[in-house]
Amino acid sequence: MTDKLLQDTRELLYELVQYSAQNRKELKVWQEKSQARQEKSQARQEKSLARQEAQLEVWKLENQQSKKEADRQRADLRRQLGDLSRKMGTMVEDFVVPDMPRVLRQLANLPQEEEIVVNVRVKRRLRSNGKQNGQRQMIEFDAMAEAERYVLINETKSTLRSEHVSRFLENLKLTKTYFPEFANYQIIGAISSFHIDSSLVTYASKHGLVVLALGDGLMTIQNEPGFQWKPF
Repeated sequence: MTDKLLQDTRELLYELVQYSAQNRKELKVWQEKSQARQEKSQARQEKSLARQEAQLEVWKLENQQSKKEADRQRADLRRQLGDLSRKMGTMVEDFVVPDMPRVLRQLANLPQEEEIVVNVRVKRRLRSNGKQNGQRQMIEFDAMAEAERYVLINETKSTLRSEHVSRFLENLKLTKTYFPEFANYQIIGAISSFHIDSSLVTYASKHGLVVLALGDGLMTIQNEPGFQWKPF
């Protein structure tokens, strides 16, 4: 019985030694593969970094155009904007309206799938005849973009002046009087033009208005970073 137990013990020890050796072999293979993967990943990162550095150099070269060429491009752009300004009758439809859903989604952090309805040249009369509490009988907005809980109201001018901003602010305060269906909506006011002076951007921002100007073919927000629109 003792001899058999000794024999079994030896066989067990042998199996354990064999198993340990196999594990060490497999561990070594795994370590080699892991190191190979790390080296491959590092090579990819180095390649990506080299590509980014090359792209940066290309960008630097592209931005080293001569001042004369840059001035020519700006002059061409001004001429084009001048031609467009003579089409002011369709500026709202051509430039502002197509971008209003995108701007409203950005301002209100709305999901892409939420439906937004845009109306142009929106007019509304008071239901009572004549003036009510000194208010005029009719109000008009260039464009309105309506989502489930928000309405973006736009005023567009070819040349924006401070009095335009002040008048638009007065109209926004009357919105829920003329549009009672928006009583529970957050009203966002936005003014737009081809170019807006920085002083007017500051003035409009102070009163919570979104400022839009034409840039790269799109109406872009001109307010300073960190700007928070004011609900009317």
